[in-house]
Amino acid sequence: METAISREEQQRFSCCLIKLQSLVPTTDESFKSDVNSTLDTLNSINYSHCSIPDKDVNETLCRLCVLVPLGQDLLVAKACQLVVFVAHLKNTLTPHTIETVVEYVIEVIRRSPEWMKHDVLRALGALLYENGPTCLKFIDELLFDQPKGLLITLLESPDTEVKRLVLHCIGNLCMQDSDNKAIDESYLRKCLNILLQVLKTQKEPKTDELEYCRILYGALRGIQVILTSNKKIQLERLGDILATAKVYMLFGLPGISGPVPSTLYPSPYFQSEPTPPSPSSSQQKKEEVKDEVCLRPGGRGGGGLRSSALQSGKKTKKKSRAKQESTTASRVDVSPGTSRPSASNDHMSSKDEPDQLVTNGASSLHPGFISSSINSAVSLMPLWSRVSSSESEYSDTEGGQSSRLRSMMSKVRQTSLLCLHSVMKNTEKRIVFGYWSAFIPDSPPRPGSSSHTLFTSILKDSSPKARVAGVVVLSAMLEGSRNFLAAADDREIRHAAFTPFSRILAMSIKEIHRSLLLALVAETSSMTITQIIKCLSILVQNVPYKKLKEGLLTRIVRTIRPFFSNKDNNIRTACLTCLGSIIAAANPPLPEVSLLLQAKEMPTSTGSGTIPNMAAAAAVIAPECDNIAVSNSDASHTESSGFVQESHLNGGQRLTVQDSTVSSQSETSDRLPWVIRFCRGIIIPSTNSDCTGLINRLQLTPTSAAVGEVLPVKLEALQVLVQLAKNYFAVVRPVLQSISHIIVSCIDDPDPSMQLHGLKVLEEFGKALLYQLNPDSSVGGRLQAIHPPINVDEVVTLWLSLLNGPLPVILQHPRTLVLQAFACDCLSTIGPCAFELLPLDKRILCVTLLLGLSNDEDHRVKASAIRALGVYILYPCLREDVMFVADSANAVLSALEDSFINVRMKAAWSLGNLSDALIINKQNDDSVFIEEFSDLLLQRLFEAAIKGSTDHDKVKSNSVRGLGNLIRFINRQTLAKGNFPSLVDRTMYALIKNIRSGAMKVRWNACYAISNAFKNSHLDIGSASWTNDLYKAISNIILDCKNFKVRINGALALCSPMTRHCYGNQKQFTDLVTCVVEGLEKSGKVEAASELKYRETLTHQLCQTLCHLCSFLQIDDIRVLEQVWKANEVSLETFMCKYKKSIQIPEGNDIKGAYIQRAQNHLDGLLESCPADASHRSSIQWLNKQFSTEDEPANYPLENELACN
Repeated sequence: METAISREEQQRFSCCLIKLQSLVPTTDESFKSDVNSTLDTLNSINYSHCSIPDKDVNETLCRLCVLVPLGQDLLVAKACQLVVFVAHLKNTLTPHTIETVVEYVIEVIRRSPEWMKHDVLRALGALLYENGPTCLKFIDELLFDQPKGLLITLLESPDTEVKRLVLHCIGNLCMQDSDNKAIDESYLRKCLNILLQVLKTQKEPKTDELEYCRILYGALRGIQVILTSNKKIQLERLGDILATAKVYMLFGLPGISGPVPSTLYPSPYFQSEPTPPSPSSSQQKKEEVKDEVCLRPGGRGGGGLRSSALQSGKKTKKKSRAKQESTTASRVDVSPGTSRPSASNDHMSSKDEPDQLVTNGASSLHPGFISSSINSAVSLMPLWSRVSSSESEYSDTEGGQSSRLRSMMSKVRQTSLLCLHSVMKNTEKRIVFGYWSAFIPDSPPRPGSSSHTLFTSILKDSSPKARVAGVVVLSAMLEGSRNFLAAADDREIRHAAFTPFSRILAMSIKEIHRSLLLALVAETSSMTITQIIKCLSILVQNVPYKKLKEGLLTRIVRTIRPFFSNKDNNIRTACLTCLGSIIAAANPPLPEVSLLLQAKEMPTSTGSGTIPNMAAAAAVIAPECDNIAVSNSDASHTESSGFVQESHLNGGQRLTVQDSTVSSQSETSDRLPWVIRFCRGIIIPSTNSDCTGLINRLQLTPTSAAVGEVLPVKLEALQVLVQLAKNYFAVVRPVLQSISHIIVSCIDDPDPSMQLHGLKVLEEFGKALLYQLNPDSSVGGRLQAIHPPINVDEVVTLWLSLLNGPLPVILQHPRTLVLQAFACDCLSTIGPCAFELLPLDKRILCVTLLLGLSNDEDHRVKASAIRALGVYILYPCLREDVMFVADSANAVLSALEDSFINVRMKAAWSLGNLSDALIINKQNDDSVFIEEFSDLLLQRLFEAAIKGSTDHDKVKSNSVRGLGNLIRFINRQTLAKGNFPSLVDRTMYALIKNIRSGAMKVRWNACYAISNAFKNSHLDIGSASWTNDLYKAISNIILDCKNFKVRINGALALCSPMTRHCYGNQKQFTDLVTCVVEGLEKSGKVEAASELKYRETLTHQLCQTLCHLCSFLQIDDIRVLEQVWKANEVSLETFMCKYKKSIQIPEGNDIKGAYIQRAQNHLDGLLESCPADASHRSSIQWLNKQFSTEDEPANYPLENELACN
């Protein structure tokens, strides 16, 4: 049926086009009649049921511009309506068509009477929609100042509908086209100024409230489009935009009114606003108004969130009165004991997504968004084409008009919040932070206060959409604010004449917690609840809880506890996300979170399951927050959100399971922390009675328990376990068997997503176990050693259960290649201790699988397998196996030729580890390994590493590391063979090149590689062709490199040669000594604050290098360096004094002490051989005194003490 209708409508359009093509413009009445009938036919076509070719649409519009005379108002009006209809279609208009029709419409606007302005402006808005860059030639004509442009003139019209349509045209003109291009920034800035001026204009007394709201709505929509089109345009008028948005985000709320301030200034605590370009003289005159109103946010925000009636303690109301108040225009304040009234027209389903709310701002500017209820002089549009808004759902009665006005006010607030969100999202955090005090209070609201903030909207707005928008704005402000909130501190309250900024910031953070939790308890909209919990997650990720008094995180867990059993899947998922954020909050572990997680029962605010010693800690939140009681909120949420009524346990007794089939596993579940039981109940479907007991203890409904739980909730539960393994391993230490059961169940799950997240859990637990068995390992991150320590047998048992289970299946027959890659990463976390205790067949299985996957076609699998081999090659039991090392080396060499940078990067890292393994075997005097290791393979490793040193920086850094180790590994016999001498020369020149330039990590690795290479005594360092270039490169970085770690490794390299011959001739040696002395002088110049922590290490390393060089001094060197000692006498005494104080010289094991002792012994020998009347004897005595550990010089002058410039 639809197909037949579509064909019929297409045929009608084609006939009309043919007729238009046959018409010739004349002045006859018959011609006008033909055009009129054709336009009527075109306008009567139901375009929603047909698809018209682009060519026909473009040709029809261009033909009408030729045929319809400008003086025929009725025909012109019908043609404009057709333009609006065509704009609804998905057809693409050519630039020629757009220019032709826009030119025609502009000329029509100039000549048309007032009754036609509405239809013509609608047509212009439809043409400008996403076509602004195509209409550049008309922008001056529309927006010019002198003479006034067409739209500027119409904006002064007394007709409010004309004003609204003009604003609609301006907004559409500023929109991006399909290629994400917009009009020039200067035009966008002009449109922004026009729209801000409209919003700052006071309402005229005779203007209808509804019409005024439509004008505000159109102006705010236009600003939102401009902010979307240009991410930085708000910087020039940031204060004006924020002031306007702050006023209109509360527009129409009861008790909130006032003029729009001219601008908003940043708080004096953080003046970081960029300097805007100087405005024109005309703009300055407009802004210099004597009676302008300005908002200067100080350190005391907030206010107006709570009425005096509610503060007096009236928390209970009759249902009948609540129903009456739900129909009023204003939204009453809420407390945890009262339900939130909500206007019926503002109802939002739980399926709506906040992302849609943010993006709909621009998309809703489509020309179809025109209400058919707007009165116009002539309305010839067919009924099907009248796109209705939400206003058409209201009757024309007095109640309908009131509802329509409330709806439009709500749209104004929503759009203002969307503009505010765009500003907060696209402006640098350091700039936004200066305006925080204007939107976020630092104290609870006081009765009668007139100060309003973002929480006024979140707590008092009657529209769920507006409340969601307010929470989204707050989330954008909080996201990425960790560095600024780090200054908050309220651990010590000191009475002073002023309140420090750290204290004010801490108060603001507490007020954010208090207000969000208050809003969460009082909220009834599922989507708003979800957004509030997500906002809490972002807040937790950015707040420095270590500097704040305990209790805030506990209060969050207690408040979100009822929502774990909410019927909405999104809410349950958000709760688990928030729990994961709490576990990862503020550089864990936190004592408060540790107690929170180790409790056997989920904390409540009524005493059941309360964490010991945490009740007092939770009371530090503001007194107003104490009203947020779960016991009070549960009652309201039971009815509105489908919560199960809580039944508390008396006397701390646990529920007992009456099933005789309960296994020992259910008995051990009682000793599990509540978070482990809760996550396990979600992840693993269970049918035994233990699951029933778990549901009862955590007050979960059967639909939200493990049976039938949706996938997103399960995945978030697994993420919680990942965070536990990363940050609070002590919580899961006693229950490794249960964790193992969870991991095996997830990997064995038929859903690939569950398998993937199960592997993530396994990887993190593997890292944690590896760190516990080897605390010196670098994989532990923020983990701390636990008591009792992990037994290696427990780790072996865990891995055996996995290797005997589904893990090999995933590695051999994966459902997705990503699973294979993650499984390889998991295998790399077994650790050397546990790997050696695995049965031989399991060790062979792991090695065989990794070697096979290192040749996989998928680059992700290949990279992970190569990295795992790089880990295994350092295991003692595999490191000494020549065949395994050779197989791994061949796999690495193959991967270094891969086209994917990620594969080459992992291969270079494994090459570095392989070279480390070679050095360890050499140091252990493993002669069998050294003899059996192939020289041909060694040559290939050299070639690959030299090639890698010219690759991407991420490949270079490990390639040069491998080069240093390979040179150190090569022995005398191999060095004399074939091409190895030339390989060594090429290697050294490659290292010199990477020392001179490149990324800092590459340069310090190259210096470290040189240090390793110098430890090979078989190299002819002092007389080789590259010696001079090498020492010059090292000297340059010691003196001039900005990065202190590069300098440290450069000084370390000079400290490695063990003979004087290695330093070349006398001039080269004395130049190196001079370089080290000057390097000490320059170590005080720090250009980046991040280098301060390395300054002391640098001076100590330079002093150690100086000691090493002085142990090779000769009499002739003393004469050459005598002026150097005199010029730097005071500073050298200072540095050496500090260096000697930082070390102790035991009987011979201390490395630093050995260096200084060797230098002193050498100088003692020089003194004995030096004649008493020699002129340089005093220099030797002074130098010897610097290395003396017996009579240390006291009170050396400190004029040249280091300073940070």
